[in-house]
This record gives sequence, C-alpha cells and structure tokens, in this order.
Amino acid sequence: LDLTIESKTTRDMKILCMLPETFLRDDQGNVWTQRIEDNREGLCARGLELSPGEKERIVLTFTAPPGTTGSEFALQMHEKSPRRDAVFTIDGLKLERAASVAH
Repeated sequence: LDLTIESKTTRDMKILCMLPETFLRDDQGNVWTQRIEDNREGLCARGLELSPGEKERIVLTFTAPPGTTGSEFALQMHEKSPRRDAVFTIDGLKLERAASVAH
C-alpha cells in the first residue's frame, strides 16, 4: 500500500519519524509496516523533508500482513526530535486508486 504525503504549504516542512514506530493499522486491527526493500523513495527512518519547488510529496510503502483485507487505516508516527516523544495519529484514511499517469 502506497501512502502519499503532499505538502500544500509554501513553507518547508519537516517530519522527523522513527521507522519502527511509523505504521498503518487497518480497520481489522492488522499492522502494516514499512520494509526497507519496498521503500526506495521515502523510508521514514530519519524523517521527511518537503520543500516547495523541490520535493513537494513523498510516498511511503507499507507491506500488509498475510491475509489482510482492511480498507480503512490509521497512520501513526512517533517523533523524538524536535518534539520530545510526540505521537501523531491520522485516522480515517481510505483506499483510493492511483490516477493513471499520461506519458
């Protein structure tokens, strides 16, 4: 499952997150994790930086546990810097088919 994070601001945005504590939990209680071999662009190990005019979006890839059928998700990220032990959760994420890219 690919999760796209896109900046809508004109300012630089930095998300500092820890790989083992950045995951999706589906509506069936299954935890979808990031695997190094699946994340070439945006592995959330040290953080994400988004800058207008440069990199405005990042794609995180999460691998499902075997036999999962979830369709609604919550993203959880844990920051230790610059905030001290801040845990963020975004609930109610739903699957959407990616738009086809015209060549």
